[in-house]
Amino acid sequence: MILAMNLVIIGLIMMLVVPNLMLAVECLAGLPSFRPQKVRDNDTAVGVEAKAIVLVPAHNEAAGLEQAMLQLHSELGDRHEVLVVADNCSDRTAEIARRAGATVIERTCPELRGKGYALRYGVEAIAARSSPPDVVVVLDADCSINGLNGLVSLCNHRKSPIQCAYLMDPPAGCGIGQKLSAFAFRVKNLVRLRGLRRLGGPSLLTGSGMAFPWDVMRRIDWGGNEIVEDYRAGLRLIEEGCSPAFSEIACVRSLLPTKRLDSIKQSRRWEHGQLNQMFQVAPRLIFGGILHGQWRAFLAGLDVLVPPISLLAVMTIAGLVLALLNLFFADGLVPLILLSISSGILAAALALTWTVEGRDSLPARYLFAIPVYILQKLSIYAAFFIKRESAWVRTTRS
Repeated sequence: MILAMNLVIIGLIMMLVVPNLMLAVECLAGLPSFRPQKVRDNDTAVGVEAKAIVLVPAHNEAAGLEQAMLQLHSELGDRHEVLVVADNCSDRTAEIARRAGATVIERTCPELRGKGYALRYGVEAIAARSSPPDVVVVLDADCSINGLNGLVSLCNHRKSPIQCAYLMDPPAGCGIGQKLSAFAFRVKNLVRLRGLRRLGGPSLLTGSGMAFPWDVMRRIDWGGNEIVEDYRAGLRLIEEGCSPAFSEIACVRSLLPTKRLDSIKQSRRWEHGQLNQMFQVAPRLIFGGILHGQWRAFLAGLDVLVPPISLLAVMTIAGLVLALLNLFFADGLVPLILLSISSGILAAALALTWTVEGRDSLPARYLFAIPVYILQKLSIYAAFFIKRESAWVRTTRS
């Protein structure tokens, strides 16, 4: 009986050890090395300028669209075009986009809301043209981008999807929670993706700054009301053997919401979507990668298996308590050793990541707020099991 209990506990603990170690390895592999960037990552745009369309799905984005369009047009090459899909808009989004020089198409279908539907409408409009582009770049309407030309050229040269760095900045005068969120985004969308690339893995799609060869873009099924449609599309591409690659040749930036309620809604949508894919897709990628010898799919599955860091911290603490109880009642030392070592490695990796990547924007005094930040996230994770997000909801812009 005691042996059976120990085996069960070891199995449960391993479900924490694996994501702990995967996250630690990604963070350590993703830290800047001492070699020059050009030698390290080989992100060089080559070839002639490709014909590209920047596809911008927009739902009631009038407040900040003009500034975003001005910045985007400063990045455009001679053979680039901006196509804005004004999706179910009740404001001046379409008018502002046209005035800024973009091509605008409007879609009105209140029953079918969501970024995925807007992207599908845009792809259908592009497909109806007599001369499609070489590359389509998806950019959210509240984002700015630097390095667009390099991103387009790299995508056209490699003939594969490219995800550039997508960072979220805390708004001016924000609280500690948003600074912590911005650092968490940096870890997820830059450090981990860089590490995954260096391990030989693919990139997951993060929602904006995604470049696709037209032949790939037109066959993606963007339709549907997925709450993380981009993330899911990237996983489908990996399963199909057309893995996206991560590149720092370009960088997309956006601001986190200024209001706490909007921030909670955004986090709830993103993290519920991530947890959905963790349960639905990660096992298939991991076991499929093992059975078919597909290293990239295997690594992608391990990456998806890592839950949001706050949830992983709570689960690890609970696991340590369980391991201690097992030691006390069943003399089982192995689970405690395994989880203690893996969580210690992860803590060291995250501390080093903060030292290298986050110390300038997140002073040490803010780190004492991490326990409060994690506790505030518990309601989001509890809601996943009680009333999870299942429909796309637009985040209010500042």
